[in-house]
Amino acid sequence: MGLIFRAKHLFFAGFFILLVKQPLRYFLGPGYLIVSLIGIILCSLVLLHEFEKIRFSKKEWVVVLSFLLMAILDCLLLVIGKSGEFDRNLWFSGICQLLMSSLFLYYAKSPSTWRFLKFSLSAVLAIELALAFLQISYYSIGVGLPPAVEDYEEFSFVSGSFANANDFSVFVAASCMALYSCWTLEGKNIRGYVFLGLSAMGVFVSLSRTVFLFMLIFIALALLQSGKIAIRAPKKKSNIFLLGVISLICLAFIFIISSDFLVGTSVFERSIARIGQVGEITSDDSSAARSVVYIRFLENFFNLGWGTFADLNYSVFFEPGDFYLMAINPHSFLVEMSFLYGWLGLIAAVCLMGALILGILRNSELPISVRCLTALSLIFFQSVPSSILISTSFFVPYLILMCCSKRFFCKNFDSTGDAR
Repeated sequence: MGLIFRAKHLFFAGFFILLVKQPLRYFLGPGYLIVSLIGIILCSLVLLHEFEKIRFSKKEWVVVLSFLLMAILDCLLLVIGKSGEFDRNLWFSGICQLLMSSLFLYYAKSPSTWRFLKFSLSAVLAIELALAFLQISYYSIGVGLPPAVEDYEEFSFVSGSFANANDFSVFVAASCMALYSCWTLEGKNIRGYVFLGLSAMGVFVSLSRTVFLFMLIFIALALLQSGKIAIRAPKKKSNIFLLGVISLICLAFIFIISSDFLVGTSVFERSIARIGQVGEITSDDSSAARSVVYIRFLENFFNLGWGTFADLNYSVFFEPGDFYLMAINPHSFLVEMSFLYGWLGLIAAVCLMGALILGILRNSELPISVRCLTALSLIFFQSVPSSILISTSFFVPYLILMCCSKRFFCKNFDSTGDAR
């Protein structure tokens, strides 16, 4: 029992270090690699210790094997491939994703694991939202923290610890949806609404229209669900209190959005202008560039072969007149895996996304509307960030949505996975 106890806590420590990799990179610069390496070592030791005991369901095996294939390809790229203009250390991200996913699924039936996951993800989400607020303060009154990339100052970009505002918005929205779903199952709706409000403000200033649209729909579904509960028992004190909290959060959101602190900044002006273009999301230059990526993918579908095995160099699949940035960074997990690693990359990406989507849709613990929206968000969000290949945390919220269950939050639930 003592060894198991220590192994699980080593997993907690290692997982948290890898989950918080992005903020570490923001604060420590290149030094984050040393700290993250400690996380890899801890998780590797736990995996070796528990290896003989590991048992997965079929859908879990698909997820783990997909991450394993991705990690192998990333390591092969380091040995026989060609690096791009920037060394993205894909091997590092691939190993992190494999360790985090396999250990997550192994320990997922333990209530203590879910307490740790909720705490860890909410802590990292809070850090990202705090950094976003400090960046707005930096632009507004000159006191705060600058963005992760110096060039972003000129454009007043708010990106948290990420080097790209889209990466920030996707992390905030996906994490918020996963945490809200867990807290709803646990009966802690108020905590969920607080983070919904804070996350909505974070996504608002990030300028990502696709993510903002998904966030609005998710909030609407959450409010509709609470409204139904309140109507069924309008005089119940907890429902009255819940509606009061929701009203306060909405008023706070309106107050902050309309305050001089934000209104007087270029961040606000750009956000308003960007959100005003939501109706044009399918016809602007950004969408057109992404459309070309998928057109070239379909045109070269039977010519993928082994891919380029050259990071950030996919020009062989594009035409001379195409937007050059897409030939360097396709802004699509599915397409980039296919262009970089060929058929093997495509198989890994399709199997991983397919298993996660089916797992979320089959999680009957969640309302069907939440399942459909979050599964759909995975399809869209995989093409919003600059690249998922360098992210260690992108898939964590979707693993949570696939596995979360009300029984894991039950007080009378023992460590063997059985409700007592």
